[in-house]
Amino acid sequence: MFETTEIRRSNNMPNLPPFTINAIADRGDTKKERLVLVANRLIQEGSKFLIFDNTFDQQGNVSNRNRHLYGLKLKEDVSKDDFVVLYTKKGLFKTSTSKDSEKLHHFYYWGLAESVWNKDEDEVVHIVDASQIKTKKFDAVK
Repeated sequence: MFETTEIRRSNNMPNLPPFTINAIADRGDTKKERLVLVANRLIQEGSKFLIFDNTFDQQGNVSNRNRHLYGLKLKEDVSKDDFVVLYTKKGLFKTSTSKDSEKLHHFYYWGLAESVWNKDEDEVVHIVDASQIKTKKFDAVK
């Protein structure tokens, strides 16, 4: 028989997810296409996230088939209400403030030559906190 353990959040564990998905902008335009996230709280440098999308089944339900996957590791702290912008194209990490806002924008680049996001706007985007994921490499079987 299995024992059940109740997991409680302590006061220092935030209930908010780290990001809100703000937009997928310029879908299909490989020079401009980007995913725009907004930080809901302070997120520390080195935090890791998996960003991916899903396909749909024939009935229009979200399937269990994931298509594109990006591993985001923050290069610096991201403050509450800062933007994290993930461009599909190649580029180098940078930060800047926009003309419209004093909030900092953290720009990351997927490094792809093709569009990721569907033009017909039927997209499901997932962000998974991967900071606690452990990885182990195994040697090939001979």
